[in-house]
Amino acid sequence: MGARELAGEFQTIKLLAEIIAFATLTSAFVVAYSLRDVLAGYVDKRTLRGVFLGVFIFWLGYLENVFNELYKTELTKVLDDVLVAIGMTIIVITGFQMKREIRAVKPKVVTKGPTFLEPGAYITYNVSPSVILPLLQGRQLLAITRHPQPYEEHGIPYIWISNVPSENTVRPTGLAQLLHKVLSNVDDNTFIIVDGLEYLILNNGFEPVMKFLMNLKDNLLTRNAGMVVIVDPKTLDGRQMNMLMREFERLPLQKP
Repeated sequence: MGARELAGEFQTIKLLAEIIAFATLTSAFVVAYSLRDVLAGYVDKRTLRGVFLGVFIFWLGYLENVFNELYKTELTKVLDDVLVAIGMTIIVITGFQMKREIRAVKPKVVTKGPTFLEPGAYITYNVSPSVILPLLQGRQLLAITRHPQPYEEHGIPYIWISNVPSENTVRPTGLAQLLHKVLSNVDDNTFIIVDGLEYLILNNGFEPVMKFLMNLKDNLLTRNAGMVVIVDPKTLDGRQMNMLMREFERLPLQKP
């Protein structure tokens, strides 16, 4: 077989490899796009759109690379590399943004002393952090709240439920992202304070929020940790309160 025939065979194999790689990349993109609603639970939709834009431009670059094997021009020799570079740049930038958004907030011990409250799932009505803190001495604490100022004043780490983007913010509809952030650094000495239930229900409905609470409760109890849910009973109907009371024990507001 002469050099020309070998070169032709090589080009055929190279083209086949490019087509297979492009088909694989296309399949991966389609699968990822089909999971966009799931992924939107973990990161902001704007960030997710940026990731998909970068992947799409990268995909176009790969498509152009396949065409370049068939119809080479001075433009196509450069265009595929340019598209791939732009796509990868967007993916990297938005990837760092995604990492920042799903980064965990670490619980910490706020007040030292003997522990009075056993691990478990508790509920209480409209109390401030100053009322709960004496019961949680020696425990690592993390709050989920709509109103962060009282927790800032007591030095309690918190996740702010808000549509305003920041490092420790989760959108009220991002229940999956919220669960991930809470559970990332939980150990057997941790208590989670859920203060903002009404706002979560307003944005998601009662049933999804109840499922979120049950999931959080089960995960915490398996780690020998605990949680306190602060609720305004005036914002819920009788059936909803009964469901909460069946799953959560009334918080004793005095030390034993």
